[in-house]
Amino acid sequence: MLTTAIGTAAGVVTTLQVARQVYDVYQVERPAGVSWMTWQLALIQSIGLFVLSIDRDYVLPGIVNGCVGVLTAAVLGKLLGTTRSAALVIVSAVALMLVYVEVNGATAGTVGAVASGFVWIPQAIRSFRRRSGLGLSWPFIAAGLASSVVWGVYAVLIGEWRLLVPPVAAIASLIVTWSYSLAASDTEPRTP
Repeated sequence: MLTTAIGTAAGVVTTLQVARQVYDVYQVERPAGVSWMTWQLALIQSIGLFVLSIDRDYVLPGIVNGCVGVLTAAVLGKLLGTTRSAALVIVSAVALMLVYVEVNGATAGTVGAVASGFVWIPQAIRSFRRRSGLGLSWPFIAAGLASSVVWGVYAVLIGEWRLLVPPVAAIASLIVTWSYSLAASDTEPRTP
């Protein structure tokens, strides 16, 4: 019961976090502070963990990773354009489905977990280099940190290390992103 409540809370916050990123990137003409590589890794993460969730009958993570995958495609659509974004979505999904068919769901989940271990690193590097947070917001970073903590607790409670990698990596990288980009972005003009 407690595990389900924690997992539900983590899922809601994660979905709201990514929805906030969709909102943030569509608020500016060119969201220069947002790394497309982070969102490509997020797509691989969500598809891989979705496949693992289906394979293991993890209903809640399956729903969350499905929603996050769709929202991530929307972020990539803004950053790369719809044609390039659609190509990345299709290639990522087909590749991980082939892993699932040829090997198993746990391996696809491992691919997703590995991608998630690196997902926020390109964003942290971009924020550091550009000193720009254009396209990111305080609510997005705060929700990312909160969801990562709650997902970490959930992963420990169900004993699934593949679901523990994403929050641990996200916490470290989001702190770097927050410290470098959001402080600098206070001086950048935002388009309403």
